[in-house]
Amino acid sequence: MPAIREELRATIHAAGAPYGYTLTIWASGSITIRSRSDEPTLLGLLFVVGAITGFVTLARVAAGPSRSTVPRPSSPSGDTHVLAFAHLVACGAAIGTAAVVLRVIPGPAGAAVTGMAVTITYVMLCAVQFTLAHTVGGRPQDPPAGVG
Repeated sequence: MPAIREELRATIHAAGAPYGYTLTIWASGSITIRSRSDEPTLLGLLFVVGAITGFVTLARVAAGPSRSTVPRPSSPSGDTHVLAFAHLVACGAAIGTAAVVLRVIPGPAGAAVTGMAVTITYVMLCAVQFTLAHTVGGRPQDPPAGVG
């Protein structure tokens, strides 16, 4: 049982942000495509282009001003509070963003902007959420030099 629990921990940690993003994309994509059901394929494609644009934009920000690659963390970020995986604020804000963007920018342009806006909204709020969970929840600290 301990081996299974360890694998479950690793799986939950790895899936934490992607599962919320999947929920966000499915819900906002549905809202986008249903907003103009006469062009579902075009709107779906433009939504995906917008989502990819938003994700690549954030990857560029994460890389930093003088880099063209995103450094891969060499170790897990430590323990994460269970509630950090409940992405209600990030998902809700992103889906709300979809509804607002589609009201302000209708049609194909709105689909592309929605994909980008929900991606940026979700990923940024998820980063804030995990940062707060590690800050408030108590990320394990390295022992002082000479200890351990």
